[in-house]
Amino acid sequence: MTFANTDEKHQTLETHISQDQFILIHLNPAYPGVIIPESFLSGPTLTLKLSYHFQGLTVISKESISAELLFNGKHFSCQIPLGAIWGCTTTAQKNYIWPESLSTDSYANLASEMESIKKPKLAVNKISSTPKLNSSTNEQEPEPAPSDTKKPQLTRIK
Repeated sequence: MTFANTDEKHQTLETHISQDQFILIHLNPAYPGVIIPESFLSGPTLTLKLSYHFQGLTVISKESISAELLFNGKHFSCQIPLGAIWGCTTTAQKNYIWPESLSTDSYANLASEMESIKKPKLAVNKISSTPKLNSSTNEQEPEPAPSDTKKPQLTRIK
């Protein structure tokens, strides 16, 4: 994840939408000036897919994004102020977050998701570095002989 200030938001969005096939923008639909279909205004966050390759026009200015997007088979003229966008995901799965644009609910959800990501557990072989001593003679015990079991082999069948 990359954190960037508001001045970099326009440049980041413009660069990735120009270079990539598409970008995903994550926004706060309750932000003032957001114009999207009414049915999407009630959630704490909304993700939209943007591309210059879409049939409708997409324009990214320093203040907002204007895009003709398809919702349930119908085009809708969306207006999204850059201040409403709290994140962006590129086709290379690179994530950008502008925390100053997160709503309180989105911030809490993002924080809980980050905490729930589990890191892979590493397998650790325990090897004793201390030689074992024979309790009756106080001498070092010999290492056990390697087992005579054969390793599995693949046989070619014609």
